[in-house]
Amino acid sequence: MLKLYHQVTLFCLFVDTLSTVRTFDKMPVGSLKKTLKQLEEEKKSLQNQLKDYELRLEQEAKAYHKVNDERRMYLSEILQTSAKLKIVERQKTDALTGKGEKHILRGRHSVPGNLKMVNPQKRSIKKTVGVNQLPQLKH
Repeated sequence: MLKLYHQVTLFCLFVDTLSTVRTFDKMPVGSLKKTLKQLEEEKKSLQNQLKDYELRLEQEAKAYHKVNDERRMYLSEILQTSAKLKIVERQKTDALTGKGEKHILRGRHSVPGNLKMVNPQKRSIKKTVGVNQLPQLKH
């Protein structure tokens, strides 16, 4: 069915072209020159319109790529910020629940909170204090 449609369309174009040629054959020279001038003006107008469309398409393509690059940059920033936020939230949760304390050092000479050491002389377990000497109390 589609093949038949194409054949009919081609036939109509051929017949239409033939009828146009016959019409031009019957026209006087002055009318042909006038028609030729109109067709040339229409051709020039269509060419200018095509150039405008090409320029517009090129500008829109540049704008699209610029916006797409910005979108990718913002998406990357969002992903990085989201990852940092998850880390901060996890640290807050760990601080509230006491988990992960062994990984957080509180200072240069201090010891993590739950670390227990075995005293080799007494064989007992004691919590360490991060200070070697306590200041004397004033009365």
